[in-house]
Amino acid sequence: VRNLSLETEEFHLFALLEAFGKIRKITIITDHQGRSRGFGFVTFFRHEDAAEALQHMQGATLDYMILDLAWAKNKRRRR
Repeated sequence: VRNLSLETEEFHLFALLEAFGKIRKITIITDHQGRSRGFGFVTFFRHEDAAEALQHMQGATLDYMILDLAWAKNKRRRR
């Protein structure tokens, strides 16, 4: 999930996405001082639930920010 507000916390993402299925883990990436870097990762137990969340929540608003959802890429595939 990209374009997160600096005030968004993991429980905000959980509340937004839990309707799509059971969530395994949510992580918001922070800098060395603990401040949000504006993106994070949501892992669902079922691929189908993640696909539905991505389809329905792309462009949704959270904390006054328009979210950009995409599948995570392995570091090797980014190059």
